[in-house]
Amino acid sequence: MLGVGSLAIALAAQETLANMIGGFTIMIDRPFRKGDMVRLPDGRRVRVHEIGIRSTKFLTYDNTLVIVPNSELIKATVHNITYPAPRVRVVIDVGVDYGSDMSLVREVMLDEASKHDTVLKDPAPQFFFLNFGDSSLDVSMRCHIVRAEDYRRVASDLRTQILNRFRAEGIEIPFPQRVVTMLKEPESGGE
Repeated sequence: MLGVGSLAIALAAQETLANMIGGFTIMIDRPFRKGDMVRLPDGRRVRVHEIGIRSTKFLTYDNTLVIVPNSELIKATVHNITYPAPRVRVVIDVGVDYGSDMSLVREVMLDEASKHDTVLKDPAPQFFFLNFGDSSLDVSMRCHIVRAEDYRRVASDLRTQILNRFRAEGIEIPFPQRVVTMLKEPESGGE
């Protein structure tokens, strides 16, 4: 009876022990600290709220508490966005019309980034011509900001500024188009 009882307790405590060992591992290894912005395996960006023995608590942008067992965290790849440097890269991808002057597109995007008061001057914003897309020339502008919590606001500001400037400069953002050709079937007798 004692052996069966010990086995039942061991099986019941297995997950709790795994979480506790995971908690100690996180506290010793310190892959993230309270206040760090991290990206969880499911892609969510969250702020570390509390690291406990059994679980770690994260706050989402919506101020929702996400509780993740430590045994899952030590097995997963967690991206620490704010450590070792707190700055965060903002990426603005857009497609422009095939008739666009690429040097003007580059100038507009970099100029709008340099006008934003939150965008860092060092490292300087960068422009990339990414691809010849199906309906557009795909380009990207990348810049850095100091605070991860400003990411969405700055990205939204930059998209708005770039869109307004594109309109003022006559640079078009195309929408996907498809050309469908309908062929008339030859008439056959009786069918």
